[in-house]
Amino acid sequence: MSELKGGARLMIGFSGTSVNPDLAETLIETGARSVILFARNVLDAQQTRRLTDSIRSLVDWPLVIAMDQEGGSVLRLEKGVTVFPGNMTLGAGSHEKTGEEVGRALAQEMSACGIDLVLAPVVDLQVGDDNPIVGFRSFGSDQSRVVALARATVRGLGQGGCSACLKHFPGLGLAVVDPHVGLPVIHAKAEDMIEPHMKIFADVLEEDGFPLAVMTTHVCLPQIDAVNMATSSPILVNEYLREKMSFGGCIMTDDLEMGGAAELGSMGESVVKAAMAGHDLMVICHRHDLQREAALALSEALSDGRLSRDEHEAAVARIISLYRPDKPTLDQIDSEKHQELAQSVARAGVTFLRDPQNVGERLGEIHWHLCRCSNPRLSEEFSSYLPVDRSPQKCGRIFLACNLAGDKEELDRLMLQAANHQGDLVVVLLRSPVDLAFIPEDLAVLTAFGSKSCHLRALAETLSLR
Repeated sequence: MSELKGGARLMIGFSGTSVNPDLAETLIETGARSVILFARNVLDAQQTRRLTDSIRSLVDWPLVIAMDQEGGSVLRLEKGVTVFPGNMTLGAGSHEKTGEEVGRALAQEMSACGIDLVLAPVVDLQVGDDNPIVGFRSFGSDQSRVVALARATVRGLGQGGCSACLKHFPGLGLAVVDPHVGLPVIHAKAEDMIEPHMKIFADVLEEDGFPLAVMTTHVCLPQIDAVNMATSSPILVNEYLREKMSFGGCIMTDDLEMGGAAELGSMGESVVKAAMAGHDLMVICHRHDLQREAALALSEALSDGRLSRDEHEAAVARIISLYRPDKPTLDQIDSEKHQELAQSVARAGVTFLRDPQNVGERLGEIHWHLCRCSNPRLSEEFSSYLPVDRSPQKCGRIFLACNLAGDKEELDRLMLQAANHQGDLVVVLLRSPVDLAFIPEDLAVLTAFGSKSCHLRALAETLSLR
């Protein structure tokens, strides 16, 4: 093997919907083996496939192209592909077999778009109403169910032609700060963090047979490592994940431009610390100057012996193991079968979180009217799914809750509706479980754990008994 550049261990992002000189120069200069795409890069399935093909043509080595395509609230590409409803919807009403089917369908479509690595599934537990980052991205709060659905998703993604990525090790379920903006510090005892939050990763990693990555997160666990955050922690990354959990696949950071990574120092310092902790792949999603700085720092660390050349080559091999060379054609995209699967998952996930007045037992008697909503687009789409020609015995009202925790005006409107309503009032929770704490206890709360079209249609069909 010819000598690898330090930057071979980088995953880089860029701006624009086509290849540009900055991307080409950065790829060649750094030798990066991976590229990540965001919504800023993709318009539809056809353009995404053209883009990924163009990116690969820039270099003569295999490139692992990745995308966050979890389903639900975290989707980079929506046009020309199936929009799946997300983990918590799946966790609320579907079996493991369905999880595998969703993973397989998602991977078939992503592979046809030129994607090798789907940055999913999220395996964090949703255990607190004040968690700002996990929410509906989680499969739920039951450890065994999260493990079962995550393993099924990994199987499905592998069968469909993509590598999977478990995130966010060692677990963000107890976090109250979003690592995009700051550094969460979780003061739980070591044993309470290891079981269940870290144990979930170990259990899912037993699902062998397909290429798999694990993404760490920017979080401090002072009861396990009193000195380093997870991103720079040899205890968490090398000792726990690599050795105790016997994980032989690719370990990657989360974006090192996040606010939670700021305490690591400069970008050069950050990538070297992450590599020394045991990461194979360091992610820098935006700035090319920082990507070049990182590549130079890694090369210097290889030259002065802080990083082992042998381990560097092994790390790059683990990165390349995520590359999936056999890509299908785009005629599998947006298939009717996949659309039906997405809608069936959304329908099965509709759940009354509260129903003190037993509204769920009387849906056939009620004709629903929609209260004014803070999001006109969601309101208009939801209304389009409600029937207009029924003549039931009673009328009820629906309040779409989009952001009760962060929108005082919306919260005030709900309180006014709750104080003045006569008859049935159902609050439909669309965005976050955090909002549940703001809803009066005597009101019915219905959710499909998301606000995509499949969720809205499933909710309307449930309320109108269709």
